[in-house]
Amino acid sequence: MQGVNGHPAKQSKPHPALTGIECRAPKSGPDSALVGAARTLLLASLVVAALGSSCHRQSAPTLKIENVSNNPSFSDRPCIACTRDGHVALAWSDYATGHEEVWLVEKDKGGVWSNPYNLSKAGNINGSRSVSLCYGRDGTLHAAWSQFAVRGQSGAWTIVYTRRLSGGDWAVPETIWHGTAVAPHIGVDTSGTVHLEFEDMNYGHSTICYSNRARAGAWANVQEISTSFAAAGGSGGLGVYDDGSAVVAWEKDEGPSDFGTILWSERTATGAWSSPTPFDFPAHFCSGPEIACNGSALALAFGASGSGIWLVVMTRNERGGWSAYDTTCATRNPGGRSVGLDKDGHVIAVWANNVDGQLRIGRRDSAWAQLLIADSLFPNISSVAVDADGHVDMAWSSEAYFEAPTDIYYIELEASDFPK
Repeated sequence: MQGVNGHPAKQSKPHPALTGIECRAPKSGPDSALVGAARTLLLASLVVAALGSSCHRQSAPTLKIENVSNNPSFSDRPCIACTRDGHVALAWSDYATGHEEVWLVEKDKGGVWSNPYNLSKAGNINGSRSVSLCYGRDGTLHAAWSQFAVRGQSGAWTIVYTRRLSGGDWAVPETIWHGTAVAPHIGVDTSGTVHLEFEDMNYGHSTICYSNRARAGAWANVQEISTSFAAAGGSGGLGVYDDGSAVVAWEKDEGPSDFGTILWSERTATGAWSSPTPFDFPAHFCSGPEIACNGSALALAFGASGSGIWLVVMTRNERGGWSAYDTTCATRNPGGRSVGLDKDGHVIAVWANNVDGQLRIGRRDSAWAQLLIADSLFPNISSVAVDADGHVDMAWSSEAYFEAPTDIYYIELEASDFPK
């Protein structure tokens, strides 16, 4: 694959990461792992690892792991999306031009990546990041990102949105101005209405904001969902149901005596938002809510710490109540995370542990099953998408600590690749 913006692709080299597989996690018990030797960057042989006494061995899949950005510049903040039939779009921010731009590649299921495309085209305005992608049922690809824009004698961070109909060209980008607008998340319902959640950030604290755009309309006035400056920066999440209702979750942070609570609010089809409601998970600190929605059900994952450290997962059917807290996925130290949901309601969770350079992906059926990627290049932000057949596409950023620029890596998995 060609490097971004005409840069020659870096030579593939042995990668100390991308190896290992773990068996199903029991609800409790010791955690041990058997990790095989690392192989090349584009091919990782996985070995079965034992996780507690209930684990049994099975043949491990061979996973092809690709360096997608593969250039000498800093590449970060990936977001991945796929259609129901498995066409994949992957975008990230990159300094290949000398300025931070959003780049996009695409491929069919099992295919090869297209050449990178400069989606933001911001030129010498430094700052196009935190891209969010989603597909509509009609195959339209929607994209939104944070971008610094000039207005008058100065400028501000804004949200930029564009879309591309299936087989068409990208529409003229539209800009949403509202304070210091950053960290967008977008979703689309069956009517084609685009839903947007973002943060108006001020000195590390944020107001959670929302707007929407009908298929052939303009952006509605921005609604502020949270109390002003009540949310931790970069902590929001959005899930959109097929009927146009939506759920937003964020991390509350109102000072040293009131922080680390996860709140949520629902927008009904009439357009009204419910009062923010806290989850009462018994922990000293909860952080980083991530949301995925398959149209009829929603999955929420967040980190929690107190007497222990957990990855907490909950689900919610359309118009239904939240499930019980699920903390049974053995995670050690769950750092940066992402979450996906297939059409049958199976939750896919990804989390990193930068302390020991490990990245794990878990799938919940009757219990959790895990795959381990022993990524000593320090995995960071991840993103995961699931098509109608349960095929999983996963991307993440990873770097050698203080030694090399970050790159974007990718794997694809079938449901059968997870231990039974």
